[in-house]
This record gives sequence, C-alpha cells and structure tokens, in this order.
Amino acid sequence: MHKNTNLKEGEKAALTSLFITFGLVVVKGLVGTISGIIVLISDALHSTADLTIDLASLVGIKISQKKPTEKFPYGYYKAENIATLFISLFILYVAVQLIIESYFSLFSFTTVSMTNIALLVSIFSSLISYLIGSYLKKIGKLTNLSSLVVNGKERIIDSISSMFVFLAILSIIFKISYVANIVTIAISILILRIGIFSLKDSILSLMDISPSQGIVKEIEEIIKGEKDVISYENLKLRKSGPFLFGEVIIKVKKGFDITKAHEISDKIERKIKERIRQINSFLIHVEPFEARKIKIAVPIKEKNGLKSLVDEKFGRAPFFLFLTVDREQKRIIETYIRENPYKDAKIRAGKLTSQFLVKEEIDYVIAKEIGEISFSFLKSNSIEVLITDTDTVEEAVLKYLNNELKSIEKATRKV
Repeated sequence: MHKNTNLKEGEKAALTSLFITFGLVVVKGLVGTISGIIVLISDALHSTADLTIDLASLVGIKISQKKPTEKFPYGYYKAENIATLFISLFILYVAVQLIIESYFSLFSFTTVSMTNIALLVSIFSSLISYLIGSYLKKIGKLTNLSSLVVNGKERIIDSISSMFVFLAILSIIFKISYVANIVTIAISILILRIGIFSLKDSILSLMDISPSQGIVKEIEEIIKGEKDVISYENLKLRKSGPFLFGEVIIKVKKGFDITKAHEISDKIERKIKERIRQINSFLIHVEPFEARKIKIAVPIKEKNGLKSLVDEKFGRAPFFLFLTVDREQKRIIETYIRENPYKDAKIRAGKLTSQFLVKEEIDYVIAKEIGEISFSFLKSNSIEVLITDTDTVEEAVLKYLNNELKSIEKATRKV
C-alpha cells in the first residue's frame, strides 16, 4: 500500500469504530441505567473509554496525513505515535478503575430488573466488539498503524469482558455476583498488560527506536545481494508513526562512474521499498571503497621483474606485469608476469587486452598511453587508469605508493 492509502484506510477504520462504539455506549448506558444493573453501566463506561481511544486514534491518523512543511520536513507521522501514547494511558486508567470497582463490589448485591434485555445487550456488545476488534487489528497490521493494532487488541479483550458481563448478570440473578467481580479483575489485569506494552512501544517509537532485527536483516540481504557493493556501514532505521525512515553508506570500487553509482543506489532503494512496504524514505550515500591491498597491471616490453620497461603501447604490449601492493605499508606483496594473448590481434587489440585484464581482477592500470576504446572498457568495469612518464615498473609503482600518480578522466590518445 502507498503511504497515503495506508493513512486513508486507517482513518476509515478508526471512523467506523468510532460510530459503532458510540452506538454501544448509548445502548449499554440506557439499559444499564433503566435496569439498575451496575455491571452494565460499568461496561458502558468501559466503552466510553474505547470511544475516547477511537477519537485519539482518528485525530493522530488525521494529523499524520498533513504534508511535510519547512518546520516538519519529515512530516507529521509521529502524531500517530503520540495518539498511541494517550490511548495506552487511557487503557491503563480504565484497567485500574475496573480492578478497584470490582474489588469493592465483591460481596455487594443489588436488586435489578430487565435482566433478559440486559443479557441480550451484553451478548450483542460482545459480538460487535469482537468483530470491530478483528477489523481494527487487520487494518492496523495491513497499514502498519500501531494505534489501530493496540485499539483492536483492546476491543477483542473488551468482547471477552462483555461475555463476562453476561455471566455477571446471570450471577446477579442467582445471587452470586462476586464470581463476576473476580473475573472482571482478571480481565482488567490483561487489559493492564496491553496498556503497559503499548505505552512502551509508543515511547520507544517517539525516541526513534530502530525496528525489529528482522527488517534490518532484510535490508542487509538486499545490499549484500548487489554485486557492485563491496561493503556498507552506518545502516540506520527509525520509526515515525506507521512508517520507517532509513539511511546507509555503501562502498563501491574507486573510480566508479557517477551515473553508474546512482543507478546502483536507485536499484537498492527500489528493492528495499518493494520488499518492505513501511519504508517511507531510504537515503543511500555512495562512497569509494579504499581497499588496503590492490592489484595493478602494467604493460611491459620484456620480462625483467620490477626493472621491466613500461611499454608505450597498451593493447599490443608483449607482456603485463601484475603486482599486489599494500597501500598502508607501501610495499609490494607479490608479482607475476603474463604474456598478452592479444598483442598480435588484427583488430580491437585494445579492447581484447582490456577484457583479459578484467578477468585478472585488477583494480588499476599504470600505462604511458591508452586509447579511447580501452579506457572506456576499463572504466566501465571500475578499473582506474593511471598515466606514468617513468621508464621502469619499479619507478612507476613507487610514484603510485607516494600518491604521485593521478587517475585520468579521458583517453590520452584517440587512435
């Protein structure tokens, strides 16, 4: 669901619950007052608390739909968390009041009338409360609106409570009313538990708590699944109302084309939003990955180790010297030489040689000159090209380790 659709659907659910609950309050209040059945009046008061909860939820969701402003650039989504906070406090208040009232009414007995009608009202109330509770929970989970989920859970318990009101009326008829009071205390404790957990959830959401580890792992899997991402750091998520906001820094190979880096970023963001619907915004910062150990290829004229002369020709160089260097310690770890299999190619020797180097999984090429086709192919594979004017490989690598060689942004020759 789209975020605006979520909020509209949540608003509709809260409004429906508000009207139905208002009807229950009126019916239970009137029958309770006329019949003199105090437990039904208490149940009406309980539903009045539900009415207040509906109102708070509706107001919170309504405010959440306001568009972001200069003062609230991230929107008003936390209004829903604030509504959940007040709902939770009201649930706690009602639960405590029911416990106190039930305790002091344990051994009292009152003469009543209209018991048959009162019994029907309690059954009707129980059924309606269960249906509206299930509806609110379903919409709450579908739209990720915590106030509706909490409200729905409380309504389902309210439906059980109404069933015990039914038993309470029966016990009044048979003059054993204390049984209903004991059960009411037990139900109130369950309501108290829901209030405590929802209060905790709303406070943590207002403090920008990170969501469940399950969501974090899903995002990590998406990032790790992108082959061009070498590593990532500072993955952050925070909850704001029914939505999540996040950010992460991804590391790509140094020398990555800006356009390609943006493509990777957009691709990851799209996958995250498709899989995790409650993500409202996810910022991805792309940074070059600075590996400690890197691999360099240098075109050479003859096999003479580090003393080999750097060949002016790139695609038709007879050999390539490959070096693995430690940039932090500024030392060469290992070297090996391979013959260029495409030095005598009739056409496109530069591109074929570049493909050969890509298969060797190199990070840099140090050369004296390079053509457009070779340069573009290497660049598209995230391989940086450094130009040197030195004679030997040893001198060229020494310059690189001392940061005296710079990456080029275009080919040095057109032919």
